Amino acid sequence: FQSFRVGVELFLWLLFMVALVPVQMTFEGRNWDILTGLSAPLVVWLWVRKPQWQRPLVLFWNLAGLALLVNIVGISILSMPTAFQVFTNAPSNTFVASFPFVWLPSFLVPLALLGHCLSLRQWALQGKTARSFIAEGA
Repeated sequence: FQSFRVGVELFLWLLFMVALVPVQMTFEGRNWDILTGLSAPLVVWLWVRKPQWQRPLVLFWNLAGLALLVNIVGISILSMPTAFQVFTNAPSNTFVASFPFVWLPSFLVPLALLGHCLSLRQWALQGKTARSFIAEGA
């Protein structure tokens, strides 16, 4: 599911190439969110092939993906022309306020966050089920 982030990051890079997005919001700058999308198929493959790695792998990958998502959201906010602006290089992050780019902060970022939250919820419920199964002496 999280592989869609590869397309988003490539799109951001293309927008940078035409001077609509600041460099820090791309993988050439400070945005390494593409790693989540690129690693998603590998994580699924390891999840299937290495059952003993399932729980720690899913936890680590989701936490790392959340950290990368928080990173780019923070960079985006700090690149906007506001009182909080830290990255002052041109162009400022204003493209996200116009259509169709508004879908990025209003839909795609929450979708990525929801994917991680649901995965971590399932991870927690599976751990709870396993503990109760062991506690019952099965």
